[in-house]
Amino acid sequence: MCSMGMITQTDTSATGWERQSRRGELTKRGVVIALIVVALLIVSLEWLRTSDRYQGAVELTATARIILTNSPLDVDAETIAQAAADGLTSVLDPYSGYLTPTELNLLTEETAGAYHGLGVEIRRREGRIYIIDVMPQSPAEEAGLRPGDRIVSVDGQTSFDLSPDELVGIVRGADNEPIDMTIMAPDGIERQLSIIPRDVAIDPFPLVGVTRSGIGYIRWEHFTNGSGDRLAALVEELRVEETVGLILDLRGNPGGIVSEAVTAAGLFQERQSLVCTLVGASAEDSVEFRTSALPIYQEPLVIVQDELSSSAAEILAASLRDADRAVIVGRRSFGKGWVQNVFPLSNGGGLRLSTAYYITPSGERIGNPHRARVQFDSLVAGGHWVGTGLAADIEVPESGGGPWEQMMMREGIATEYVVAHADRWPATGVEDSSRMMRDLARWMSGRDLRPEGTGQSILELLSDSASDFQISHNHGRLIRELRDAVDEDNWLRFRREAPGILRHLWEERLRHVEVADPGELEAMIELDPSLAAARDLIEQPERFQSILAGLGKTLP
Repeated sequence: MCSMGMITQTDTSATGWERQSRRGELTKRGVVIALIVVALLIVSLEWLRTSDRYQGAVELTATARIILTNSPLDVDAETIAQAAADGLTSVLDPYSGYLTPTELNLLTEETAGAYHGLGVEIRRREGRIYIIDVMPQSPAEEAGLRPGDRIVSVDGQTSFDLSPDELVGIVRGADNEPIDMTIMAPDGIERQLSIIPRDVAIDPFPLVGVTRSGIGYIRWEHFTNGSGDRLAALVEELRVEETVGLILDLRGNPGGIVSEAVTAAGLFQERQSLVCTLVGASAEDSVEFRTSALPIYQEPLVIVQDELSSSAAEILAASLRDADRAVIVGRRSFGKGWVQNVFPLSNGGGLRLSTAYYITPSGERIGNPHRARVQFDSLVAGGHWVGTGLAADIEVPESGGGPWEQMMMREGIATEYVVAHADRWPATGVEDSSRMMRDLARWMSGRDLRPEGTGQSILELLSDSASDFQISHNHGRLIRELRDAVDEDNWLRFRREAPGILRHLWEERLRHVEVADPGELEAMIELDPSLAAARDLIEQPERFQSILAGLGKTLP
């Protein structure tokens, strides 16, 4: 998946708009480039020789000079520095790294909660680039772009000749100049557009609402600048509505600015409560973060997390649990116990360096840097991340999606269906699930959408071969029978995956409406195992209190 105009750059992992989406930003060049810059450009070599601490930097500098002076190969200092960084950073934590000027600029944009672009999320499908989502109040939305539209060309270059990253580069390079685009709608109609990129705000709270039973729900996706104050306004609204409890959903939240977590913690616990302690290179570098405001919400609080909840999200969850304020539901969190600072460099880039680790109020250090390195290497190789951080008080196993569910989310089909049915949504609540599934099946059948699988692959291979060669009547009948069998199997799988499919549909539906309908929010929660467990806990006050008591806690 790629979002046009921005590259994901957070403390651990996140998806972003207008850039390549991935779970973790594993930059491996930074420390060594910083050392080389320090050794070659800033600090005198003679001074370095006076300290044993910097002897390694001296040898590194000498090695680089020997190579640049004597190697017949066409290499430059930047190439050598980056190659050396791959080795040196392997002994550090996986979160430190060199940021190019472009990456530093993108990190600044993401932290600010906005970026420069069109406001679309794109994906390549069968050699073509499709729009799978459009951000509200963006140039793309104003131009009438919709999920399912295909990008035919950009500034005269066809999408067949462009990778998603190259297309993003064109958008980012426009610098407020119009971009000419040819767009093809799902019905095959083409149109010519001229769109000017601009700053687009990213909403860190894409889903907020109250159920029929009075439970508040807030999805927090990133700790961007000012998001703590925004959360305060949302929580105040829930307080005024006299909700009976709050579900704070931090699943997939990669963290961000630590001070926003401190602000958020102050909404639920007493003034001057300890949120976390940062421990730096020496004891003098340690600092405590404490809340500064009076709490505004006293009702039961349940935090939902998963293996991608990280950094500031873990700080907030641990603080509220240790402060006798919340129960955690879901799965063990990511395990990123490090805090990074960015040090600007003279070339416009920067060094992102882990400068401290944090300790929870109960004295727990979250995550293991050595295990994190092993996990990151496994993740890059296509493995699955297993959280090493905070354990949930109520464990809810991951519900692995089947081929239909995976295809719908991977290809943006769920979003496309939701947007296409915005004005005639075929359901009002979970009681209409069967009707919605029938409507979705008809819509997908009309689009000839099928998940990948062994039977489907064999059928496509035989069908392609049949079109190239003259085949007998018996072979043709075999292909038709196989097609019927594959279709029947596909739709049986479709019906078996109904709960997961419906859950994603409701979530996408609620993300694309201004105000979440209480019945629709209940439908989404009912179909989501982690959210359903959180809801049940709030609706059973005695059980909620007993879990807190088991943790040595009582509600204020």
